[in-house]
Amino acid sequence: MRRRVRHACGYIGLAMFRHAEAELQAIRGIEKARPEVRSVRVDLHLAARAWRRVIAVARPLARSHPGCENAWIGWAFALRELQRVAQAKEVLLEAERHGVAEQARGAPDDRVVVGVDRVRIRRHEEARPPLPH
Repeated sequence: MRRRVRHACGYIGLAMFRHAEAELQAIRGIEKARPEVRSVRVDLHLAARAWRRVIAVARPLARSHPGCENAWIGWAFALRELQRVAQAKEVLLEAERHGVAEQARGAPDDRVVVGVDRVRIRRHEEARPPLPH
C-alpha cells in the first residue's frame, strides 16, 4: 500500500492524474479506506481541480478522522472554489474546534495557511487563475 501511495503522490506532482488514480484504485480491501490513502485521493482531486470530488472524499474523511487537516483544508478550499464561501467558513470553524487550525499553522512545510475568512493551498493557488472582479 505504501508504495502505491508514494507512486500516486509522484504522479499527482507530475499532473499525471490517470496514473495516480490507477495507483489508488490498485489498493485493495481495508487498506483502501485508510485515512492516508483517502487523504492522497483528496490531493488528487485538488490537483485535478475536481471540486465536487474533493468534497465527496474530504467531508467523510474529516468527519471520521477529525485530526486529518488535509481533509478539512481540502473540503473548505473546494467549497471556496465553488463560490460557497459561507460554507467554507463553517468548515474552517468546525476544523478549528477540532484543533486543526493550530496544527496547520505549525505545519513544517508551510504548505497550508488556514484562516477563518480565507483558505489557501499555495501550490494550487499559484496555478489557479485569479477570480474575475
